[in-house]
Amino acid sequence: MGPLGPDEGILVYGLSGHAADLLYLTGYAPVFGAACLLLHPGREAQLWVPFSWDVERARRVTALTVSAADQMARDAGRAAIASGIRRLHLASAGDLPASFGEALRDAAPTLDVRPLSPRIDCLRRCKTPTEVQILREACRMTEAGFDAVVHQARRGLRELDIAAVAEYAMRRAGAEAFGWPAVVASGPNAGIPVAFSSARELGPQDLVTVDLGIVYRGYRSDLTRSFVVGSPTPGQQRVYDAVRHAFDAATTAARPGVPVRRLHEVVSERIAAQGYPGSFDVRAGHGIGLESSQEWPDVEREEASLEPGMTLCLEPGVYLGEAGGVRIEEEVLITETGCELLSKGPQGLTVL
Repeated sequence: MGPLGPDEGILVYGLSGHAADLLYLTGYAPVFGAACLLLHPGREAQLWVPFSWDVERARRVTALTVSAADQMARDAGRAAIASGIRRLHLASAGDLPASFGEALRDAAPTLDVRPLSPRIDCLRRCKTPTEVQILREACRMTEAGFDAVVHQARRGLRELDIAAVAEYAMRRAGAEAFGWPAVVASGPNAGIPVAFSSARELGPQDLVTVDLGIVYRGYRSDLTRSFVVGSPTPGQQRVYDAVRHAFDAATTAARPGVPVRRLHEVVSERIAAQGYPGSFDVRAGHGIGLESSQEWPDVEREEASLEPGMTLCLEPGVYLGEAGGVRIEEEVLITETGCELLSKGPQGLTVL
């Protein structure tokens, strides 16, 4: 708020499932529908929620002035005018429905409305110690799912059966929600970067990729481990070793001052050098926090340098189509001197 003048304000919009900025600033996110927060220098913030029955929860969580919106855009626009705001900066402008923007202009035609710059997600890039501890806990709960897979997965079970086992274990460990349905991809299904659990049964010497993510106190986890049904073939072990070397190279390179995109380059170079050029055509990672794959940064393209407190998922993989594939995905924290794993780290090509 520091650079804003007395006649400027910020409107933060949050839609159920897409309210990371609102959650970051207030601790509140709508269960259904949308909510918005009006910030004005020198005045108390105002929060509008979609339903009257959610007002008390929002007040308890945020300690702000909270109202149930009759027509949210109209109410926020009129409140901005009444507060003396002439220029209104929209946070999360890319998530705003066109109808909201039109209603805001109709209710407050004198407002100079523009996107907020820099965006609020810039504040979210470096995590506080409290945020880091929440992310550690989310990783721990997710790893309970992998432990259940190791103990219960076996030849003949369907991918869907194993996914259910993992989800139950993560719930028992404290997960409040899932970032996505648990992914168990076996055999040829493991040979593509993004897969879904299916009714396919695990067969002998199948490579199996398990991708799990939960939500805990609003923060996300995103971890992937690879397994094999029975003893790995020499070729399968070579694939795993190539991915492991790429992961280790990326964590060695991850330190303050290094451009984020350099981590993707390191992974791509190492996988190609191990004999698998062209088998890694996805990004090598992304940020993790209140969002998962949408969290800043995109490791493949981001030019900014790493800083202490940033949290990332690094996910090198080799994808071989019908022959299957291997991926390692772990969460790392950038420290003053390098990086630290928030999750357990690569466990080897575990035999099921």
